[in-house]
Amino acid sequence: MGDAWTVAILDPAFRARMNPRCSWLDRELGRSERRYALEHEQVHFALLELEARRLNDELRALRIDIESPDDAAARAKEAVDRLLDAAKQRYLEASRRFDAEASHPSKQAAQTRWLERSRERLETFPASN
Repeated sequence: MGDAWTVAILDPAFRARMNPRCSWLDRELGRSERRYALEHEQVHFALLELEARRLNDELRALRIDIESPDDAAARAKEAVDRLLDAAKQRYLEASRRFDAEASHPSKQAAQTRWLERSRERLETFPASN
């Protein structure tokens, strides 16, 4: 039997980022509607940041045993791609649930619950990098 190798990702750094050039603000919305829209987008951002933090933890815990260092890059890419796909699906599903429950100003109470829950989760799942 040959040498054994282990692939690890030591310091992943996924983060949610917002690009102001890709953001929008409808100037014709009233003040309360703008506040609602901003809060709504903040929840989506929080959901994305939570997945980024979870992904970083999953990547730090990832260990792949290989028989040759020549396999390292391909095997690591496969594993990272699987984790990225899973994180993306979790985020999209959470966003769909959120939008279904709170996608209109008449659903302010539901949106407030999502915002509070997201803030609590961010506090209990701190960024590690």
